[in-house]
Amino acid sequence: MPVGKNRSPVAVVILSIITFGIYYLYWYYSVNSEMRRYRPSIEVSPGIALLSQFVPIANWISAYNTAGRLLTLEDAEPVPHRISPGIALLLHILLGIAYPFYVQDHLNRLWQAAGHGGALGPQTRGFLPDDLNRPASERPTDQTAT
Repeated sequence: MPVGKNRSPVAVVILSIITFGIYYLYWYYSVNSEMRRYRPSIEVSPGIALLSQFVPIANWISAYNTAGRLLTLEDAEPVPHRISPGIALLLHILLGIAYPFYVQDHLNRLWQAAGHGGALGPQTRGFLPDDLNRPASERPTDQTAT
């Protein structure tokens, strides 16, 4: 099962609008679950995060914390243009529908930078010899058997 899923940020927004927010709730649960699966040290209960979306003020705190968890994950990978939890919070408060676009865009960058495009979990990394973990262009070419 994939750890993280690449989703079109535009599709997340459109589906959230078409379903009157139901897809947003599914998406919010999913991204928190994916982040926790990707890095088990991330302390989040996706169910509690989802329930917080129904409680005023708590939903803002949860939105900020979700972006903060994503920033923590981005710090461990070579991701350009890291997410700003403050900007994410402002988007959530002032322009709610822009929040999932912003967060999903950064999640897609994270999965891409992690080298698996959302198709494999981090547990698969590091099981190959060091030369095979590097891109082909960086591997030594003189590996003939003697």
